[in-house]
Amino acid sequence: MNHPTTTLLRNARIVLLDRIAETASLLIENARIAQIFDATLSRPPATESVIDLDGLTLFPGFIDTHIHGAIGVDT
Repeated sequence: MNHPTTTLLRNARIVLLDRIAETASLLIENARIAQIFDATLSRPPATESVIDLDGLTLFPGFIDTHIHGAIGVDT
């Protein structure tokens, strides 16, 4: 299955270390966060996929560390 190498998550409320960006976008390149920017001030870059989050809240960088190790996922 091919996944897009660039994805823009737009129109999100993004919780950052020092503030909450109320209307922001998050750019993902090659499965990594490449940029977070104010969606009202910046023109979005060209991407393969755009997902409108319609104001949903993002906590970038959080991971789920609760795993049970089935099928080798803990290796």
